[in-house]
Amino acid sequence: MARFFLLTALVITILFAVIVGLIRAQSYDDSDVSTFLTSPDDCPMPCWENIRPDVTSIDDALRILETHPWIDTITYPDILFDKRTYWSWSATRPNLINPSLRGHSMPGWDNTWWSIEISTVIPLGDFVLSLGQPDSFMILTIASNTKVVKIMPIVVYRDSGLMIYNFVDCPARMDHLWNNWGTIVYGDVELNYEGEVYQFDHYTLPYWLFVDASDAGCSG
Repeated sequence: MARFFLLTALVITILFAVIVGLIRAQSYDDSDVSTFLTSPDDCPMPCWENIRPDVTSIDDALRILETHPWIDTITYPDILFDKRTYWSWSATRPNLINPSLRGHSMPGWDNTWWSIEISTVIPLGDFVLSLGQPDSFMILTIASNTKVVKIMPIVVYRDSGLMIYNFVDCPARMDHLWNNWGTIVYGDVELNYEGEVYQFDHYTLPYWLFVDASDAGCSG
């Protein structure tokens, strides 16, 4: 049985490497994603619309949001219940932003935001193709009644201060991992989900993440 699992893992690893290699060998136009991720020259990453986590004051950040054409409504922090700031999107937002999910900030120290989170309609794989090899690739499992029901693939670019993730329902499929839309986090990363975190090198994925559709799946 152990030999079967090892063989299965090896086959999946090789198949995954081949798929990534074929994608990279093809001509890929990442201009839209690259433009979306490009910050102004005077605002080094991590930076979103001239707001820098841990640098820009909350007052200045709110002034930017209040006059920004992409922003529709702002929900201000509730000191007792939720200290995050949320905003919905106007019709003039870039098409790569997911309008059905609000952007939000995580408060930090010294009257600044710790991070800014934006949901997009950009597949996670397109982020990787545009940004290149991430510094870290993790998968977080999310369980209900001890059964894993979702996985959360996460790629991290430390120099840029970026984390991108999505959610994949179980049983997982490899194409869903890379094709599901990604959420980008600017600034410090905090995983606010309960579950096991698996760290992988060179995209070597364990066999138990990818199962037959008839299987309950996703449990290690």
